[in-house]
Amino acid sequence: MDNIYLINKKYFHSGIWKFSIGLYYVYKAFLRSYILFIV
Repeated sequence: MDNIYLINKKYFHSGIWKFSIGLYYVYKAFLRSYILFIV
């Protein structure tokens, strides 16, 4: 039981980590194009 819980926890956290990195890159690209559009 504990083993399955730890594995699930590990995958859950790595999923959040990958999601936040993806969100950060999308935000950066959006910001860059937004600045280029204004300037």
